[in-house]
Amino acid sequence: MALLVRQSGHFLQALTILSATAALAGLTACGSELEGAFATDTVDTTDTVEVSDTDVQDTDTVDTVDSSGDSSPDTADADTVEADTRDTTPEVDTAPPPEWETVSLGDEGRVDALQLVSDTLGFAASGGRVLRWDGRLWSAFGDPFDTDVRGVYGTSDLVVAVGDGGRVATRPADGSEAWTAIGGAPEVHLRAVVFRTKDDIFVAGDKATVAHWDGAAWSTRFTSNLINLRAMYLRAGSTGDDGVYSVGSGGQLVAKVGDAWRATQIAANTVILTDILGLPNGTLIAVGNEHTITAKGPNDPTWKGQTTADERKRDVAGLALGADGVVRAFGSAGLVLAQSGVVWNLATGASVAAGLKDFAVADASPTGPLVMALGKDGGGVRFDGTTWASLATSPEATITDFAAGASGAIWATGSRGFLARHDASGWSSVPVPTTNDLHSVDVTAGGIAWVVGAKGTVLRVAPGEKPVLVTTPIPLDLYGVVAVGEGAVACGRGGTLLAVTEAGVVVQASGTTADLKAITKGGDGRIWISGSFGALLRLPADVGGVVEAIASGIGGSLNDLAASSDGVYAVGDNGTILRATATNVTVEAESPGRFLYAVATGANGRAVAVGSGGALLRKTASGWVADVPTETGATFEAVYLAADGSVAIAGGIYRVSHVETRLTPVEAP
Repeated sequence: MALLVRQSGHFLQALTILSATAALAGLTACGSELEGAFATDTVDTTDTVEVSDTDVQDTDTVDTVDSSGDSSPDTADADTVEADTRDTTPEVDTAPPPEWETVSLGDEGRVDALQLVSDTLGFAASGGRVLRWDGRLWSAFGDPFDTDVRGVYGTSDLVVAVGDGGRVATRPADGSEAWTAIGGAPEVHLRAVVFRTKDDIFVAGDKATVAHWDGAAWSTRFTSNLINLRAMYLRAGSTGDDGVYSVGSGGQLVAKVGDAWRATQIAANTVILTDILGLPNGTLIAVGNEHTITAKGPNDPTWKGQTTADERKRDVAGLALGADGVVRAFGSAGLVLAQSGVVWNLATGASVAAGLKDFAVADASPTGPLVMALGKDGGGVRFDGTTWASLATSPEATITDFAAGASGAIWATGSRGFLARHDASGWSSVPVPTTNDLHSVDVTAGGIAWVVGAKGTVLRVAPGEKPVLVTTPIPLDLYGVVAVGEGAVACGRGGTLLAVTEAGVVVQASGTTADLKAITKGGDGRIWISGSFGALLRLPADVGGVVEAIASGIGGSLNDLAASSDGVYAVGDNGTILRATATNVTVEAESPGRFLYAVATGANGRAVAVGSGGALLRKTASGWVADVPTETGATFEAVYLAADGSVAIAGGIYRVSHVETRLTPVEAP
């Protein structure tokens, strides 16, 4: 999933100056779900011997801290759209307009680490951020520090990320708090991490650095200028330094042997080992480039290379032990191998789903059948115990709305139960107790986010708390929500109108059976609602009063609203842009065949509207003008504009554009 952003200055700096008066955009969703192609997992039984055995040489290295500085890093679906009255022209992937920039809400074009905690929780490293798996989608989980993330490890309670320049940071696995740095680690590029508790963390990286955090200070266990470590394994049930293994360049393994940490050559000295895995019987397996698989049984004196059936001799990158007891290895150009004794056969079923993906990492859930491998540039495959399927490492969902809170955080809703928040930790998905499409969000002055969606879904997200479902008496789709006090008012299908508080939901009379698509607080202090067949309503600010119908003069749907100085702007079908007050409705723009789905406003008359065909319109003194030199095939369904015009964000159908730019502010007309 991506957003398209236009901004002046750095995005995070711009966010810090957002105020509670920033205009909020509310929008109807038109979801686009993506499912991978499935294939049966079968094993190719034709074997060809490829790997030569490598005798082991133990090389003792003195345990000393190298403080000479850092070293250079190693180099090594079909869419289904729900029924709606909107334009469903297939989206075409195109470059964003030059004054806008895309930023992903998922992977950043690469993946460096993967760890599955369960079938429904996992973490990956991608560029400068961590990703989180929720059992359905991969999405952003914040930016731990100001350099690239190289390794990540998590439990159901805690996540630890490591990266360039000795960066280490922790965060609760539910995202309830921001990333917290742990300073003082060795200043090398750290590439792997394992831990037992928050006070028992091991990290590994360049210069063969292995270091330990005991909750108070870091201590270096091992260094060597001759090795760069790439991966770690922590044996279950181990204590202290025992059971911690790390592999890397030069075909080397670093671990505690007897009373001292040692480097042991377990593969050819030209090999970069990229993963290591332990089996329940005590066997250790490591893999690397040059089609290397090497293993050591619990009673074996040495490590030995193992045979593969891969005649192409592809590089091997990751290992996973599935709940079915099968160890699988994943590598370049779609390589998937399944272990059978000391021979590794091609897993053709997995390879069909994998295509020619260059896999970088792999893992399996310790609590269920899930096996997953991710490509070095994102995307990958998963196995549910029966079938293989491709998957994306970006949310396969549609952005439907944005809202800003008093703290400067920006919220985003999406289809398939997607909810995300941007703050000092970057974009982070927020786990919610529903898979229903989420259509709209608004935030109270006290920081409570109210979210509404399909089938009467209402969520309340208080600061520092998990989202809570609010029971509603009408299971009809809700399309819009506006904060009122510390509660909210929601609107939806068939004229549904609800007043929502922490205490419960009260049904209000709307006086119409039209689908109500959007709701906002106008510049006149009143609540405005718009919907199908040109429906336009005006309510008292405190709700509960008489609903006033405003004649819009429009026959098509009015899909979104945003405050103007004395009323609202409304946008809808046929490129309609209205400016409405209690006494007057003015048509400011029309474009037959165009569909506008969202509008947002800022201070001093600033306004932006978005829609089908890549529509990005900006209010100027001479009227509404395209903010894009040429149309794209994108369909934008949500837009946000900072009050001062410094940041504009557009989002929409899955794969439409992402977030972030540096540009001239949206000027007041």
